[in-house]
Amino acid sequence: MLKQKTPMKIKTFQLKDFKRFTDLTISDIPETAKLVLLIGPNGSGKSCIFDGFEWISRLAGGRGTTGDEKYFWKTEGKEPSLQLLLQDGSNLSRTGNVASNNPIAKKFYGRSSLRVLPRLAHAFNYSSQTVETDNDRPAFFIEHDSRFLNDVYHYAANMNKALRNPTFRGESANTVEIFHEYVGPLNLALARIFGETSEHVIQLINFDDPEPQKAPQLWFNKGASRITYDVLSHGEKQVVIALLNFLVRKEHLQGSIVFVDEMDAHMNTALQFRLIKEITENWIPDDSQFWTATHSIGFIDYARRSQHAAILDFSGRDFDIPQNIAPTKNNDFGLYDIAVDASLLADLAGNRELVFVENTDIKYYTSVLGTPSRLLLPARDKRTAFYTSQALDTRCLIDRDFLTDDERVEIQDHYPTCLILNYYSVENYLYHPENVKEALGNGFDLDTYIKTWCAARDSNLSGLVVNLKDARRSYPFYLDPGQEKDAKRFQQGAAKVAETLTSSDFEVFYRVFPAKDHGGSARAAVHLGKEDLARTAWFRDQVRALLP
Repeated sequence: MLKQKTPMKIKTFQLKDFKRFTDLTISDIPETAKLVLLIGPNGSGKSCIFDGFEWISRLAGGRGTTGDEKYFWKTEGKEPSLQLLLQDGSNLSRTGNVASNNPIAKKFYGRSSLRVLPRLAHAFNYSSQTVETDNDRPAFFIEHDSRFLNDVYHYAANMNKALRNPTFRGESANTVEIFHEYVGPLNLALARIFGETSEHVIQLINFDDPEPQKAPQLWFNKGASRITYDVLSHGEKQVVIALLNFLVRKEHLQGSIVFVDEMDAHMNTALQFRLIKEITENWIPDDSQFWTATHSIGFIDYARRSQHAAILDFSGRDFDIPQNIAPTKNNDFGLYDIAVDASLLADLAGNRELVFVENTDIKYYTSVLGTPSRLLLPARDKRTAFYTSQALDTRCLIDRDFLTDDERVEIQDHYPTCLILNYYSVENYLYHPENVKEALGNGFDLDTYIKTWCAARDSNLSGLVVNLKDARRSYPFYLDPGQEKDAKRFQQGAAKVAETLTSSDFEVFYRVFPAKDHGGSARAAVHLGKEDLARTAWFRDQVRALLP
């Protein structure tokens, strides 16, 4: 009979005289927590927790000290100490250079926040043993984590080895098996994170072998382009680095405390959400626990919704006196204050009402809705606008997207500060036949224009219907995180939207049709810019009705 694995999950964690903490206890982490999210402003001590993990595991795991042990002292001459209790009752401890002799101390695997390589360069010290033993990890979490370069070397070497070894045995390499081990998991994750649309998703398609003075290079498809790792955006590199590291070093993730400091830089909110969801649900083993620190609305959003996440709030603490941090309630919208500087916004607003709108849309709304008593501010995307408005108790104006009429009314009733367009997006207003008719004046062929939009709907209908449920899953409107009945009911609305999209009545289907993404021929026929279309009386009247 196979021995059942014991989950490696923390229950309580205490640091004394360690870095900025006099006496910090993290308590009551539930056994169900697969993700532990640390939130709080810069300098609040989140990364010190990861230094604590490294400090106890390095010595207790038999890897010696880090050299400059005073780096961990809060008070000169006062040795720091750490106590850690796992859910199964196991203990770890360290005081100064004396640590408990427990093999589980080896089961901590971490990445620092300084890990993004701008380009792949030649590595002079790569060895497979270094990667397999994880001996290339940094000594301190303030240092650059350069393991990704070794990950790329190891990835290329292992795939070449898998292809070459059967050849010398006179056998055929099982390329399907190799694909499913080395390529498939990575590309499936990239598709889930970046989305299925060809212009955004990146897929690994090849790699160049290393040469004596040249590093291996990763090649990706993105839209119609074939690009290298070096020219990916910073956010794309963050994702590739994390996933390839987990793929190459997956043995280190088994039955471990896995911790990664701040992995959300240069990513929009939706991408942040999908990244933390992908890693937590598909890359961290069930017998492990994933700790990460963030300021990200997307990460907080995911943790609030998940039944297997605990959120630890480090904000507003005086760490010169004993402090206890227990998981916060996940249904608290005040958690989003971490990602929003409320005092700065209050100073900016003065006595004016704040209204958050989706990023680029603000230029079409400002001249219509901006007043001496109202200030419109751009939010990066729908989630950011919604959660910022909830945290600050102010209003937001966001796209309708694929919502039914009933859902739109229900959401606005439940969240009175959330105002939702009556059409899919602002482009649906700008390119609405009535608006275009006013902008172009006499000679405009209204019937032909409407037929062009109908043709665009017909040619895109099947793809829109297939992707409805996935598109709707990203909406931030679940009435209560963790309530499956609300989530299920909300997703059932996809069938109603699909039915609406098939309507022969233009005004019916156009309300939920993504005019900003489709109907290029109809938009091109207008021969006016969006700013021109935003100056009509029809547009002003429609928008003012949304925000009296």
